[in-house]
Amino acid sequence: MPLTGIDVVVPAHDEEELLGACLDALEACLASAPLPATLTVVLDDCADRTEELARGRARLVHVDGRNVGAARAAGF
Repeated sequence: MPLTGIDVVVPAHDEEELLGACLDALEACLASAPLPATLTVVLDDCADRTEELARGRARLVHVDGRNVGAARAAGF
């Protein structure tokens, strides 16, 4: 089956210090991707500004499991 797009899922729990640079790098890579791309940030019980930094830059999914595997799965 041919690929039709790229999905990138970023699980995040209180990542305000690192998320901006992460999204900058991903956006730069995806800008030259040969297929349509979707960037998703899974906000896992965040209590800092992670959601504020991701809003408008990625599709947002909220979970409260504090489990990186569950957060990744929720992003797809």
